[in-house]
Amino acid sequence: MTKQEKEVLKIFLELVKIDSESGNEKKVADFIIDFLKEINIKAKRDSYGNVIAKIRGRGESLILIAHMDIVAPGKGIKPKVVKGVVKSDGRTVLGADDKAGIASILFAIKNFNNSRSVELVFTVEEEIGCKGAENLDYRMTESKQAVVIDSTAPVGYITVTSPFIFSFSGEILGKGGHARTPEEGVNAINIFAEFLNKFKPGRINENAVSNIGAVVGGNSSNVICDNVKFKGEIRAFDKKVLERERKRLKFILSKATRKNQARFKLKTERLVRGYNYKKSDNLIRFVAGGIKKAGFEVNYQKRMGGTDANVFCEKGIRALSIGHGRRNVHSIRESIAVSDLLGTAKVIGKLCRGVDLV
Repeated sequence: MTKQEKEVLKIFLELVKIDSESGNEKKVADFIIDFLKEINIKAKRDSYGNVIAKIRGRGESLILIAHMDIVAPGKGIKPKVVKGVVKSDGRTVLGADDKAGIASILFAIKNFNNSRSVELVFTVEEEIGCKGAENLDYRMTESKQAVVIDSTAPVGYITVTSPFIFSFSGEILGKGGHARTPEEGVNAINIFAEFLNKFKPGRINENAVSNIGAVVGGNSSNVICDNVKFKGEIRAFDKKVLERERKRLKFILSKATRKNQARFKLKTERLVRGYNYKKSDNLIRFVAGGIKKAGFEVNYQKRMGGTDANVFCEKGIRALSIGHGRRNVHSIRESIAVSDLLGTAKVIGKLCRGVDLV
């Protein structure tokens, strides 16, 4: 293992040992602020807990972004390095999503940044709806272009297309009664099953997906269930497709309940705005140039995942996410190669060295 790999690995291991499930990021924020202070960079928290730092240099400023929270189970992480790959001990996630992004940024800023004006933004609560980015105090930033280090893809991949996402929560209101007289009640579970059969969550087409991820209903085996609650989401690269699926969801739910003399409640909420860049876009060309200079092949991808980049776009800052090699995220099998930690840092270093965003 090279000296640089050992250094970036040390930063990463220190980060993942800090508990920081969503809503509990303060100690990670403290680590980042102290790290930057040691290299004479002042960082501040905004009122929501996000960490922001500015590094004055030449040329148009660029924001580098990573999030500080991780998913559960993420308490008491014990990382181990096996043949150049970092894993957890199998009881928890590793937290490479997104502490690998943080580690690569910190290493790059310490070792490679010597030219560009750069802003660093480390957000909270990304995993529960990009809330940190949504509530960021944008008055503390100046840049109009940003790169988010948060994509489950190999180093060198640029996410040029990301989806529009909305969540929904629904409730089917039937009529309760004793199980011995089913004709006197209206079973909400039966209606939900009918709705589910028509809605068919899953792959809609190559550009859209839907999901129902939580269902709650009923209290006892001898009582007709009068209430079923459910939650889900729909993702689509095209905003018009998303709206079409929202209307279809409501239509199917309405039809199933009306047919069975029941009622429903439905609440929808837009989570993130999608984005779509052409390869000829200046930001794409700039990031691709940095990847090439770092010695990696450039690849372009569409991804169904939303990141802080989506929120930054909505706030008027042109943003995209890049891959950094983590694998099996949101699972106890999560891992990342040490070489990818360093490779991502080298890409960041090249982005920081340029003077002009072409």
